[in-house]
Amino acid sequence: MGFRFWVLGERWREPLTPITHHLTPRLRDAWWWVQEYFGEHDYDRYLADWRARHAMLDAAARATHQPMTRRAFFEQRLQVKYGGTVQRCC
Repeated sequence: MGFRFWVLGERWREPLTPITHHLTPRLRDAWWWVQEYFGEHDYDRYLADWRARHAMLDAAARATHQPMTRRAFFEQRLQVKYGGTVQRCC
């Protein structure tokens, strides 16, 4: 059994040992669920739904009717969740 190398950005990492090789998919799955819990996938779902519902827009309507940006989407979610203005310390 040979070692596999993987790249993250521009940096080489240590070779994947047999134990790491079996843990990597589980860690990836765990990370997906963490992102799901905190709502990281919600914007992608919103965008796919928006595109499906507005697929038949003509060019003029498409120029004026655009989906929310990722930032606007999450700001709107915070507004709905906490109401009013979001109070922060920073």
